[in-house]
Parts: sequence; structure tokens; C-alpha cells
Amino acid sequence: MPPPQRHATAYLSRSFPAPLNRTTLSTNDNVRRELISSIQLYSEVKDLGRTLLRRFGHPDAKKSFDRFQSYIRQSIAFFEGAETLRYRSSPLLYYYSFMNLVKAITFLRDPTFPFGHIHHGLIPSRKNGVLANHFVTVAGSGVFPRFYSQLTGNIVQSHSKLTIKALLGYVSAISFEYTHLNFGQVRYSGCRYAIVRFHGEQEFRAVLVVTRLAQSYDTQLSRMLSKGFTEITLDQVFLVNAFNLAPAEMPFFSCWESRATFPSPDGRSVPSQLVVNATMTALSDHVSFVPIANWPILFVLNLKLRTPRQLIMNEIFAIYAVMFFLGSLVRYRPEILESMLATKDAWLIESFIRSAPIAFLRHARNLIDGNYLAFNEQ
Repeated sequence: MPPPQRHATAYLSRSFPAPLNRTTLSTNDNVRRELISSIQLYSEVKDLGRTLLRRFGHPDAKKSFDRFQSYIRQSIAFFEGAETLRYRSSPLLYYYSFMNLVKAITFLRDPTFPFGHIHHGLIPSRKNGVLANHFVTVAGSGVFPRFYSQLTGNIVQSHSKLTIKALLGYVSAISFEYTHLNFGQVRYSGCRYAIVRFHGEQEFRAVLVVTRLAQSYDTQLSRMLSKGFTEITLDQVFLVNAFNLAPAEMPFFSCWESRATFPSPDGRSVPSQLVVNATMTALSDHVSFVPIANWPILFVLNLKLRTPRQLIMNEIFAIYAVMFFLGSLVRYRPEILESMLATKDAWLIESFIRSAPIAFLRHARNLIDGNYLAFNEQ
């Protein structure tokens, strides 16, 4: 039986409240420098940095600032160093950059984050051969597990095995290379969003228009969505007007309405904050944001990763873990990396190393102050 047909009488499809209040900033400079500059705003302007630390509960913001500043400075220094190297060597410095930036974010949000030596929290596999053979294992309470817990509110179990092949499926910047080289299907679905009142109803609902995935993953996505949403059919005119979908694109998307409804506070205005809050709560284990300007996709829905437990996963965690793995090859097992670069893996690895660092900076910048900014070059 096809999903029921629904007809909208009113809708809001842009200018949402936090956390969906994505703001596009255009720059005459390049995006990379703008991202670094906006991060340095909090590490180099003491008043702003200390205010941010106090907002996250640091009792002695003056003392905490020096540590926060050192993490940011180290991160940027390693990032700039990595950019001078060829992709065969740069992953090690990119990883050190990411690690320091993650320490800054984790310490900012958790004043009890331990000082001094702390384990990476990840261990690389000792396998040989192509990229698909390899994995990283979560270990103890190091940097990665603490960062993961800080952002998700969940504990990632020690000895959880994260396969590199699966992790790369969450990295949007290499989605074409990933599927073209038959590594598999991407593990996230782009989501367009609106708040809608349908014909014959007085209350509003959240509506999601999500990208269809390969069959097995689409089944997982549908199972996840069906816990709080019902699949529906929307008329083509509405899909064009509200979601900017061309008719030729429509078969590649499915539409879902929230089962929860939300009354207008005065009979006219849209209860946007209530709807957004309810949506984010219902999808909290799966949502990550898209800090890229001019994309109709407002957020993505990530499938959970089997480790074999179901583990929350998203792009920033995946980039961090994969760069750790590649950095460990550069440092300890360069012959394994070189053997990979003599196979079809080379295109995927090079594309990842060239594009993932900027994607990581986009996410990390927004995690520092909680704003949803997307930078665009004019």
C-alpha cells in the first residue's frame, strides 16, 4: 500500500530556531583561513575566550584559558605544518592537529578533563594489505572516548572495533569516490526539513524529506524513522516550493511526518521552537549538522555502526578515527601505506587527506561556541 497523500496549507522551510539556525557567512578570503581565524578568535582574544569558558562552567576561567589557548595554538601549528607536506606524510600532523583541537573542545565542555599525558584512546590494527582489512580499536578512557562521550552522552565500550571501511562511509567529502570504488554505500542520509500544517488540521507537524539509501540501509533508515514518524506522499508542487526538489529528483527521496503534533500558540504563528526541539530529541542519536553553505540539506541522519554493538557515529568521529589510523601508518608502518597507494585505495586515501581536514575544521569550529555557521567563498 503506498504512503498516504498529504496536502499542505501552511509551512515553514527556512529560518529555524536553534539548533537548526544555520547561518551562511560569505568571505573574500578562502574558507580555510576564515575557519582558522574564527577559532583563533577564542584563543587569542582573552576576554572572549574566558567568557566562553565561564559559559561552560569553568570556575577559574583565567587559569583555564592558558590551557585552552595552548591546545588551539598547537592544533593550528600542526594543521599549517601538515599543509606543507605531501599526502603520503601529512596524516600524522593532521592527526596531531585534530587531537589538540579535540582536547580543546573536550576541556572547554568538561573542566575536569585530565591534564598532562592522556592516551589516544584508539589502537590501530596490525593487519596488512588493502584499506578494507584495517580497523581501529577503542581503548580505555583516552582522548577519543572522552570526546565521544562529551558529544553523545554515551560511553563507547573499550575493545569496540571500528572498521576503516565503515568509517569512511560517514565522510561526505569522499562519497563519490567511496561508492565509485565499490567500498559500499554511504551510511548517512541527507535531510530537508519543514514545519507543516496539513489540510483539515489545525496543528503543525515536522516533515522530513530524506535521501533514499541502498536497499539494506534504506530499510535501517526507515525502521529508525518509523519510531516517531510516518511515511507519507507529498504533492510535487509542494516538494518544489518547500524543498526545492526538481521532479526528476523526487523518486530518490522519501517523505516522513511526525506523529506528534504541535498547536499554534495563537492560532496563526508557527510553534517552531517546540517542533524543532521535539525533532532533535527524537533523532538525537542520528543527527549531525551540515556546515556547508548553500546546501538544501539542513542535517544528516547517520545510521548506527555495528561494533557489534550499535554505536552512534557521524562525520567528525569518523574523520578523527581514520586520520588517527593513517597517521599511525605514517609513523610506524609506512610500508603498509605505500602498498595501499599502489592499489585502487590510492584515490580514496588521497581524496580523504585533501578534503577531510577542512570538513573537520567546519565541525570543530561550530562545536567550540555552539553556533551553526557555514562559510562560503564569494
